[in-house]
Amino acid sequence: MKASSVILHVIIVTGLSLAPHVRAQEGSVILPEGSIDSVDIFDEAGAAQTLHPFASVTTAGAVMVESTINAASSGYVLALVSGQFAAIDNNMLPLLVNELRYGLSSNCAAPNLNETALRRQPFGGSGSFIFEHPIATQHLFQVTPGPKTICLIARVVGAGLVAFDIRSMTLTLIFIPTAYGTVDQL
Repeated sequence: MKASSVILHVIIVTGLSLAPHVRAQEGSVILPEGSIDSVDIFDEAGAAQTLHPFASVTTAGAVMVESTINAASSGYVLALVSGQFAAIDNNMLPLLVNELRYGLSSNCAAPNLNETALRRQPFGGSGSFIFEHPIATQHLFQVTPGPKTICLIARVVGAGLVAFDIRSMTLTLIFIPTAYGTVDQL
C-alpha cells in the first residue's frame, strides 16, 4: 500500500480557523463571509464622491460643489476636483479681462482659499464667444475623527457682463488613516 500524506492549511485570525480546503495564496488571507464586522474595519480608508452638472460663478463667490466623508480616526483627506470652466460673452465686449479664482476649502461657510486663477484675456475681435477650459485642483487636509466636509469655492474677478459657470464637476474625497506626516493647511 502506498503511503499518502495530507497537508492541512490552517489560517488563524482572531481565533477563527478556516476549513482545510481554503488556501492562502501568495500571502493573502481568505476569510469567510461575515467574519469581519464594522468594528474591525472602523479605521480603514474610505472614499466619497459628489458629481454636480452645473453651477454659475459670481463675483461674490459661492460653493460650487461639496462632499462629506466620515473620518474613522485621525488622518488625512485627499480632495480631488475637476470640471469644465466656461465663460460665455454675448455682449460683444472683447477688451475686458476676467479671472476665475477657485480652490478647495474645509470651511465652506467662511472659506480661506489657496486660490488658483484662470484668466480670460481680451481678444482682438468682437462678437459673441465661448471660452472653455478644463480645471482641476487637489489638496491634502489633516482631519480628526468624524464627518469632514470639503468644498470647491469659486468667484469671478474682473469687469464685464460675461457669464461664468463650471460644468461637469467631480469632487472626490479619499480618507487616509495615519498618524504620520505633515500637511500645510489652507
